[in-house]
Order: sequence, then C-alpha cells, then structure tokens
Amino acid sequence: MDISAQGERSVPPDRTDGTSRPITPAIKIGWWAIVLAAIAVVSWTALPVIGVLVFGEQNSGAFMVAAMVLAVAAAVFNVLSVSVWKQRSVLNIVAVILTVPSAVIALAEAVSILLGSE
Repeated sequence: MDISAQGERSVPPDRTDGTSRPITPAIKIGWWAIVLAAIAVVSWTALPVIGVLVFGEQNSGAFMVAAMVLAVAAAVFNVLSVSVWKQRSVLNIVAVILTVPSAVIALAEAVSILLGSE
C-alpha cells in the first residue's frame, strides 16, 4: 500500500508545498480587501485630526463617525475575504489583524458615545 498517495492533498498552483502561503492575494476581491484596510487604517488616524484642526473640536464628530464606519466596513470585508472567499495570503491576514481590533475599538467608542459616558 502506498502511503504517499493517501496523504496527498491538492495544492494551489502558486504554492509549491502545503506549508507556505502566498504573499499576495490570488483574485481581485483580496486586493479590494487590502485597499479598504489601508484606507480604514489611515482614516482612523487622519480623519479625526483633520476634523479638529480644520473645523474645531465641536464639529469633528462627523469625521470620527466616518472613520468608525470605514473601520467596521474594512473589518467585515476582510473577515469575509479570508473566511468566505478563501483569500488567505499574508497581506490579507495582516489586513484582518489590523482592521478587526480597530473595528472593535470603533464599536466600543460608538457605544460609549451613544450611552453618554466618556
């Protein structure tokens, strides 16, 4: 009995063995997830600062809400990209690691603002 034939599994063409991961995504959905993650991470830091510097502290809430929405949207899209659309490249996994915690923080911030506790 040939043991190697039983243990074989199919390997995508861009992977040479069963242990390495591709660095870049294989399809456009994976790239969209990475771009959305980059936009969300930049907006998470830049939009509130722009809102305070340009419009003053009292009018910067809209910028914070926009950053929160982008962070949550990027996290959902990246989780779907990795779990449903099977884009398990290194860049997609890093994007998930960056966006999911920022989305959790954004949701916690939104809840604290809605409840009125700061």
